[in-house]
Amino acid sequence: MVMAARDRLARTLRADAQTAFSVELTAKMADLSLQVEGFGQVRFPVTPARARKLAGLGRPWRGDGDRCGCP
Repeated sequence: MVMAARDRLARTLRADAQTAFSVELTAKMADLSLQVEGFGQVRFPVTPARARKLAGLGRPWRGDGDRCGCP
């Protein structure tokens, strides 16, 4: 049976499933760069006001399971 990505994520978040691996990565803020369409360059740390603006730019997922929802 094929399980959709959203279902796997839900099981993981509920701790119903054991994950096969985990990854942790540490980076300096100066080494990070983020560009958001409709917003521009995101500077760190992100202020609460900018976080709200970024959240408002979000769109519902248009993909199906593991397939890309890219335009």
